[in-house]
Amino acid sequence: TYLHEEYTILAAEHGKDIVCEKPVTMTLESFDRMMAAVNDAGVNFMAAHVIRFWPEYVDIKKRFDAGEFGEIKMICASRLAQHPDWGAWFYDPEKGGQGLYDILFHDIDFVMYLLGRPVKVYAIGWQNTKGAWDHVIASLTFENGVKACVEGAFDMTDGYPFGMHFRIVGENETAEYDLSAGFNREDIGGAVRGEMLFQTGKAPVKVEIDDSVDAYRAELEYFAECVQNGEDQKRVTGGSVREALAVILAVKESLETGKVIEMQKEVQGGILWH
Repeated sequence: TYLHEEYTILAAEHGKDIVCEKPVTMTLESFDRMMAAVNDAGVNFMAAHVIRFWPEYVDIKKRFDAGEFGEIKMICASRLAQHPDWGAWFYDPEKGGQGLYDILFHDIDFVMYLLGRPVKVYAIGWQNTKGAWDHVIASLTFENGVKACVEGAFDMTDGYPFGMHFRIVGENETAEYDLSAGFNREDIGGAVRGEMLFQTGKAPVKVEIDDSVDAYRAELEYFAECVQNGEDQKRVTGGSVREALAVILAVKESLETGKVIEMQKEVQGGILWH
């Protein structure tokens, strides 16, 4: 993560189209410098927000856009994992985002993909000895009054399987997705996963999803097709990335101050908070 700004700017200066892993960076100032380099060079850029390409989440998004759920009552999401063991830099809060940026970011982004920007943010969490927020629970309130609870952890007990959970409760139906894999998805092929749909007056049904779809490959193929066809990619816009980052920073402020953070829209289209 701490190298993303340097190498994004370098790649842009060499005229290269760029896919950048999330979290793209850890401050708005850094993100703005990266986007300025991308825009100046006229290259294509996409943040690898893979959950927007994950088949079960794609299905939920389609149902949401079609209005199947009706009025949304509540959204709950969680992503729980042990610390990864493939790099010491993950443990340094100056270099890696840990529970807050590396894990919570996924579901903050997806909830915003559905509902837009929140107007209020409040969070509680646990901070490790190095000062990183490694287990965070955030509540988000949106302009339409819908509320969401999002939990992310990078500090689960040894042996605890990597898990994803997403539940969206509407007046007409509820969709719920669960995945349980091995240590940080190393056993993704043998993962227990499934999406259930609960509809008023009907028996629960398991949603048939092609679980052979590799979301990481799907996001790269999407970006490559946009570049090859000369089309702007619209799946993960720079604006949406910046707004998700702003919300993560608001969560961080709430963790540090214990306060509810009220958010307002910036004139240029980003988000500020006070």
